[in-house]
Amino acid sequence: MKNETFQYEVKISGVRDCVGNIMNNEGSPFIVHIPAIPDIGEVVINEILFDPKPGGVDWIEIYNVSDKYVDIKDWYLSNEITLVRENAYPVSKGHFILEPFSFLVFTTAIDKVAADFPYIIKEHAMEIPGLPAMPDEEGLISIWTSRDQKMDELTYDQDQHSLLLRDTEGISLERISPLHPSNDKGNWHSASSLSGHGTPTYRNSQYQASGAMGFEFIISPPVFSPNQDGHDDLLTISLTHQKPGFITNIHIFDIRGLIVRTLVKGMLLGTSENIQWDGFLDNGQLADPGYYILLLEMFHPDGDYYSRKRKFVIGKKF
Repeated sequence: MKNETFQYEVKISGVRDCVGNIMNNEGSPFIVHIPAIPDIGEVVINEILFDPKPGGVDWIEIYNVSDKYVDIKDWYLSNEITLVRENAYPVSKGHFILEPFSFLVFTTAIDKVAADFPYIIKEHAMEIPGLPAMPDEEGLISIWTSRDQKMDELTYDQDQHSLLLRDTEGISLERISPLHPSNDKGNWHSASSLSGHGTPTYRNSQYQASGAMGFEFIISPPVFSPNQDGHDDLLTISLTHQKPGFITNIHIFDIRGLIVRTLVKGMLLGTSENIQWDGFLDNGQLADPGYYILLLEMFHPDGDYYSRKRKFVIGKKF
């Protein structure tokens, strides 16, 4: 029988605390969740950093794919195919509830992770005494439940990073789809440049929804006025595609065909990005009103190439 999460609505009324104050006198209900036992693959290894910057530390992110509330008390991380508890690393000796569709990062030093990835949500990170060895060239990571059941396993190597990156130090390896197998090497990719080269406690920059397809490139608004009046001050470039690994350039040309602003040059982007331009040119001056052309170029190691142009206008309000 499949173990499901049980949810109860509890209402308290007419109860007094130690000094006689009525607690919750309106009888407002609150929800209590009873943790469930997850099936294999419902909590997955979602992102890892095995080659940190100098002074940085390794980290491992897991993701709860299910709608269950999961207690990870007495779970273990290991770098062995078969669990030997004496060689494994406990993640939580006390009760800790992993909520549905949530992320949790394990590391030995949260502050060091935050120094390299400042947008990390520290409440979704857990500092533990030790992690399994994570060599820079290749390695194995497995996660085990309190019942010694292997929940997920990943064999990684540095060749899973983008071939177009000169240096992968400080760049995490992200799972593209949490629903596809962990040991499908094509299901992992380097985190994007614009994400800060890693997304601990957040959805992966290279995330791809199951079954998603297509390429979309939109700029808006078609007429913008960077005069800091709070209305249409920024040009937004929205880019969505379903094939990680493209190195991207975005240039802006004036009506004479001269490059006046380079927004992105040689960057590894994620599968969904929003890039903004405030109207300032490469020389530091504000662009004059008029017509401009935005050129998007995308190069992939397998030979795929995209080139798209969009015309837009910088207006002036009187």
